Amino acid sequence: QRPYAKTCTLFHDKSQPLVPETITTLSPANSYQAMRWWCSRNKRLLIILVLVSISLLAALL
Repeated sequence: QRPYAKTCTLFHDKSQPLVPETITTLSPANSYQAMRWWCSRNKRLLIILVLVSISLLAALL
């Protein structure tokens, strides 16, 4: 007899999220740390934004 799907190790209940969602609230004291964390995770994007800003500033002057 074949096992039921729920007894399979690969079974996942669709009504529950795969990874539990964590909601983080940013307090004013923690916003600087959150900004530093975001900047460290998105260094390439920051470099591109700085280069675009410099080129726009040079085009306007």
